[in-house]
Amino acid sequence: MLQGPDAVISSLAFVACAAVLPQQCGRCDDTGLEVCREHDPKRWDPEEEPSKESPAIRCTLAAQCGTCRGTLMKKCKACTRGPEEHADPAGAAGDAVAAWAAERRKLEEKLGRDEDDDPLLHMESAHFRLLWNAGRIKVGRKTLDVHASAHMTLRRMEALYEEFCELTGLPGVHTKADLYLFDDVTDQAFASLAWTGNTSRTGSKRMGSMMVFSLYRDPGRLGRDEDLHRSLRHNVTHLLLSNAGNQRWVGNVRGGWMDAGLAHVMEERLDGLCTNFCYQEQNSGIDFRGGRWKKAVRSMCKTRQWVPLATVMGRNTNTLTAPEHAQAFSIVEFLLSRGADDFARVVGILKEKRPAREALREVYDENVLEFEQAWRAWVLATYSSR
Repeated sequence: MLQGPDAVISSLAFVACAAVLPQQCGRCDDTGLEVCREHDPKRWDPEEEPSKESPAIRCTLAAQCGTCRGTLMKKCKACTRGPEEHADPAGAAGDAVAAWAAERRKLEEKLGRDEDDDPLLHMESAHFRLLWNAGRIKVGRKTLDVHASAHMTLRRMEALYEEFCELTGLPGVHTKADLYLFDDVTDQAFASLAWTGNTSRTGSKRMGSMMVFSLYRDPGRLGRDEDLHRSLRHNVTHLLLSNAGNQRWVGNVRGGWMDAGLAHVMEERLDGLCTNFCYQEQNSGIDFRGGRWKKAVRSMCKTRQWVPLATVMGRNTNTLTAPEHAQAFSIVEFLLSRGADDFARVVGILKEKRPAREALREVYDENVLEFEQAWRAWVLATYSSR
């Protein structure tokens, strides 16, 4: 124990250090900020309200909050560090959210809406911008309100993005994807023409350097949550694949099998079904084997009645037949089973407008017939006949 002068010096040093170090705020962990109570996940179900746990970084409904102005944060009331050390989140940050909301509102003019119409719901996350006017979603036994349904959709799309990158080994996208979802067919017709250049009353896409998908939520076909979710997984995969790498869509350069096949793989991973067929304008009138394609493809391989892979792997997306869609799904699934790094190399070669045979030779040292034999053996060993 220190005594005498040494003890006095030590005590003075301790007091000096205590005076210099800022006091820790137990409420905000010394950040000067706390979650706005209107969006606090401890108060609200984070599945339904914007919060730090939600991928939505901006929401036009949250922008109406008088406390945080859509920033989701507010100044800590208990922080002792003083207001001068932390910017007011409802100040400049709130102004930025308000400017964003105003720009998003301008999109509604292209739908023929005016100031007297109720504003639509807009959200934005790290990789998506969403305009939601597609009603409520019933998840299990719980029916979410419109706001919660939009947040659920955005959360699912960000999860899809992470799954896509991890599964394929492809780099992230270059820009955000714009998603427009409607429960009114007239809104869809306006949106389709305005943002994809197509006239469609069902659904349409723009791919490549700009990613856009607009969709009419037909209550007969997409009324159930799982059907809508599956459709979004399929169509958004088309967008992500088209924008990855050199931002070239492979669906019109004899890479339709990859374009369609990967989209089918991603929808099938949801619940084992493939129910979507599409080109730039969504075709909703096709069904093949009830959407259970693994059993169908296994039957093709067992009876040797498949379409030659040299044919399937040379088609554009809009020329694939229903059975060829099923084969494309299986071919892509087989490629993915061989590893993400090699899969990404195959995609890169296709995006250079080179044929599939060159990709197979360069990546796997196989010709098309050798690849076909390996694929058939894998299908018979992997897919159940039930």
